[in-house]
Amino acid sequence: MTPESITGISSVFDGSVGPAAVLRLSLRSHQSSRGAQMGMTTRSIQAHARSRWAAIAALIVLGLAAAAFGWWRSHRGGAQPPGNQTPGNANAYAHGSTHGDGDAHPAGGSEAEHEHPEGHEHPEGIVRLDADLARTAIGTEPVQRRPLRGSVIVTGKVVLNEDRLAHVYPLVEGRVREVLVRFGDTVRKDQPLAIIQSREVGRAKLELVKGRVRLEFARIEYEWMTETEENTQALIDALRNNLPLEEIERRFRDRPIGSSRESLISAYAEYHKARADYDRLKSLAAQGIAAGKQLLAAEATLNAAQARLVALLEQISHTARHDRIRARETLHEAEVGLAVAEANLRILGYSPEELQQITAETADERLSYYVVHAPFDGTIIQKDVVLLERVAPDIEMFRIADLSTVWVTADIFEEHLPLLKSLQNRTIRLRSDAYPGEEFQATVFYTGDIVDAATRTVALRARADNPDRRLKPGMFVTIELPLEDATPRLVVSEAALQRHGNTWFVFVQRDQNTFERRDVQIGRRSDGWVEIRSGLKEGERVVIRGGFTLKSKLLEDLLEEE
Repeated sequence: MTPESITGISSVFDGSVGPAAVLRLSLRSHQSSRGAQMGMTTRSIQAHARSRWAAIAALIVLGLAAAAFGWWRSHRGGAQPPGNQTPGNANAYAHGSTHGDGDAHPAGGSEAEHEHPEGHEHPEGIVRLDADLARTAIGTEPVQRRPLRGSVIVTGKVVLNEDRLAHVYPLVEGRVREVLVRFGDTVRKDQPLAIIQSREVGRAKLELVKGRVRLEFARIEYEWMTETEENTQALIDALRNNLPLEEIERRFRDRPIGSSRESLISAYAEYHKARADYDRLKSLAAQGIAAGKQLLAAEATLNAAQARLVALLEQISHTARHDRIRARETLHEAEVGLAVAEANLRILGYSPEELQQITAETADERLSYYVVHAPFDGTIIQKDVVLLERVAPDIEMFRIADLSTVWVTADIFEEHLPLLKSLQNRTIRLRSDAYPGEEFQATVFYTGDIVDAATRTVALRARADNPDRRLKPGMFVTIELPLEDATPRLVVSEAALQRHGNTWFVFVQRDQNTFERRDVQIGRRSDGWVEIRSGLKEGERVVIRGGFTLKSKLLEDLLEEE
C-alpha cells in the first residue's frame, strides 16, 4: 500500500474526501509502480499481481468503512446540511470540512460533483421501504402525554419480622430431661422442643386428679340430697292430707327419704292413735259411760301428739331443704376447685385435650413432665439449653423466627419526609447486590412518627414476603420509594429510542412506507416510558418495532450515495 492510498483513507475518516476518490488515488499509485515491475521475472510478476489485487480489495473494504464512519461523524454532532442547498452544495457538505464560519468547503472539487450527479441525491435522514416490508416489519405508536412516576433511592436493611419472633422461656422451674430439636431446625406450630421434669407441674396435675374425684363425690351427694328432699316433701304433704298409713307406706316404700322416714311415720302413727282414743272416749262420754276426766286426758294426749307431728314436719322439711342447699354448695366448691386446677395447668400451656389425658391411671413419673412447644411455624435461630440443665421462667431456652416474612427498615432523612405520607400500605421495590437484576417487593406498614435526635431521620418499616428465604436478616438492600408526578409529560416507549454515540434519535413515520430519522432530547424514565424534551410533537407516530431494519436501510442508502 502506497503513501498516497494511506493518505486518501485518512482523508475519508476526516470527512474531507469520499471513498471513490480513495479508489482513484490507489489506482494511480498502482499505475505509477508498473514500471518497476517490468524488470521482474514471470514468477515474481505473478506473485506481485496477487498481492496487488489483495491490496485493492482491502482498499475497497476500507473505503466502505470510511464512508460509514464519515456518516457517523456527520450525524454525531447533529449537523445537517441546509434544507435549500443545491446538489453541488450538498455534496460539498458531505465531502468537505466545516470551519468556524459555517461554510462547507469541498475536498476534491469536480471529483465530488462527479460522484453525486444532480438528480441522484437522497434526502438527508429519510428512509423509504417497500410497502410490504413496511407493513410486516415495522410497528409504530403515537407520541403521547402521560404522568411519569419518579422515585427516590435509599438504603435499607432486612431484619426479622418482630411480629413473628418468639423468645421461648419455660413457665416452670425444673430439670431438662430431653432436648428434641437442634439449632437451625425448622419446626411446626405446637411441635415439642424439650421436656422438663418439674415438681410444680406434678403437684398441679395431682390437684387436677383430686379435684375431679371431689367433684364426682359432690355431684353424687347433691343428686342424693335433691332426691331425698323431694321425697321428704312429698311424704310431708301426704301426712298433712291425713292419708291412711297403709297408703303412705305403699307410696313411699321404694323412694329414698333417709332417717326422717322413721320419725315421720312414728309421729304420724302416734297422732292417729291419740285421735282414735279421743274419738272413742268422746263417744262413750256422750253416752255417760266414760268419765269426763278420761276424756280430758285423751284430748290432752291428742293435742300433744298433733303438736309433735306438726313440729316434726316443719323440722324435717327445713332439714331436707338445708341439706340439699349444702350439697349444692359443696358441689359448687368442687367445681370451682377443679376449674382452678385446670386453669393452673392451662396457664402452663396445657390444652383441653392434654388435660383430659391426665387421669389417676396415668399418675406415674410422667405426671411431672412439662413439654415446651413451638408457638408457631419457624426456624430455631438460637438454642441455649442442654440435657439435665436446670431451667427457670427467667432463662431463655430457644429463639424462633418465622422467616417466611421479613421486615425492611430504612432511615428517611428530613428532606424526604413529604414522601412518607403517601407510602402507608403501598408497595415499594427492593434490590440487593446479592441478586443482580432481580427485584423484590415490600408493603409499607409504618412511616414513622418521631425524628431521631441523633441521626435526624424517621424510621420506615415495610413487610416483605420471603417464601424462598432469599432475603436474609442483616442484608442491605436498595429501596426505591415511588414519587408520583401528576403533570402529563410528552413520552414515548423505550422501544422507540435508538442511539448513535451520545445522540438519541427515533424514526418518525411520515407516510405508510416513509420514515424520518430525528434526533431527540430525553428526560426521565419510568416503567418503560421516556420523557421527550425536544424533537417530537404529540400525536406523531414513532417506530417501536423494526428500528434495526430502518437503520440498516439508512446506512445502505448513504453508502450507495458515496
